[in-house]
Formats: sequence, C-alpha cells, structure tokens
Amino acid sequence: MTQRTVGVLKLKTIIDWNIFLSTLIEVTGYDKKDWSKGGNLPFHPLLMFKILILQSFHGLSDDATEYHIGDRPS
Repeated sequence: MTQRTVGVLKLKTIIDWNIFLSTLIEVTGYDKKDWSKGGNLPFHPLLMFKILILQSFHGLSDDATEYHIGDRPS
C-alpha cells in the first residue's frame, strides 16, 4: 500500500463525511434538480467535496485531478 493510500484511508476513519451531506446538497441544489431531462448525472456532492479536499492536499490542478479520476477509478 502506498503512503498516499494510507493517508486517504486515515482520513476516512477520522472524518465523519456525512455531517457535511445536508449542507452540500442544500448549497448545490442537488435535491431540487430535474434529472428526467437526460444527460449524464453529475457526481454526488459529497464525492465532489472529497475530491476537492484531496486535490488541495496533493496540490493538484483541475486538469491533473480530472486525469487521475479518469485514469484510476478505483
């Protein structure tokens, strides 16, 4: 296991991510959108929040973050 993987797993045990969920859904309007219009569904707000945290920790640009998400979906 790499050091980065250990860091991510440690965050998972330290932070209760669900305490942010209601605020994120309210701020993004995720629960009020009409998903029947078609198109790809967006990432869940909680997942996007986690991505922003990891992006900040690792100093990744938006392009680099997008690359890593597509390259390593696990």
